[in-house]
Amino acid sequence: MNNKYKNRIKSTIDILQYEIKCYLSMFIGRIKIIAYFDSQKQNKLEIGAGKTRKTGFITCDLSPRSHFPFDLRAGLPFPDRSIDFLYAEHVFEHFAYKELVTLLSDCYRVLKPNGVISISVPDPNLYIDAYKNNIELNLDTYAKHKFGLTFKSKIDYLNHIFYLDGQHRYMFDAASLQNLLLDSGFTSVRIRNFDSNIDQEIRKDLSIYADARKVND
Repeated sequence: MNNKYKNRIKSTIDILQYEIKCYLSMFIGRIKIIAYFDSQKQNKLEIGAGKTRKTGFITCDLSPRSHFPFDLRAGLPFPDRSIDFLYAEHVFEHFAYKELVTLLSDCYRVLKPNGVISISVPDPNLYIDAYKNNIELNLDTYAKHKFGLTFKSKIDYLNHIFYLDGQHRYMFDAASLQNLLLDSGFTSVRIRNFDSNIDQEIRKDLSIYADARKVND
């Protein structure tokens, strides 16, 4: 069997293993919700936190280290109106548009009346401006994730932020982020400044920040 077929078989197996992991994660997450989650408490939730954890927050993502493992493509496992504050830092760009709409709809569902969602996403305008104006960007700052791009051509800066080796699936500007939140039912949508209490300093100059509120329904 030649290498190209071996690679396709390996790729298929990797996909199957990933999906099995996702279903297992959702099963564990739902069990933990039933066993441990108290919707009457003040619940601050961070989704897509990965290895980092903020004091006072519960976490939900695919990682088994999170408090409530779950595949966010399927939404959130929490009951209606059970979360007071929801935070997502550099998470939403990893979802295809339809998945993103589903996830934001579920974020709205799980928030309590007057609950707040706070978001940061990568700012592609920095890379677009560099491309248009032939500006050389510092790779240690603007391209920390190395996956083979040589950056010999300026288009590679755009390839980096828009695709990130297949990890990025949707890019925002301030208007699109606001519109998606409004379309999901949120009110008081605003673009905000960096907040050192919740946002990572390392992403301060690379992000668009927004927050919004769920209406008192």
